[in-house]
Amino acid sequence: LAEAARFEDTSIEQAENQIEPIGGSVEVYQDYGVAKQRYDYLTVFADAAGTTCQSGNVLLRLDNALQSEKRALYEAAFLGIVK
Repeated sequence: LAEAARFEDTSIEQAENQIEPIGGSVEVYQDYGVAKQRYDYLTVFADAAGTTCQSGNVLLRLDNALQSEKRALYEAAFLGIVK
């Protein structure tokens, strides 16, 4: 993992004592192969861990707390930016 950042979806009420915000994260890896291994690993836990989308060496992870329509918007934006 080269870089990672979490983000908060402000349309979802966030608890004050939450360790991490509800939203998702972006993970950037040094190469496609490592990113693909991580993607494959995360898809095994998709029901519990949320949705993961890959574009090249970058992963977008979205929390299950996001409605499917919201996740689709994030995925479309991600794929439009990361090529």
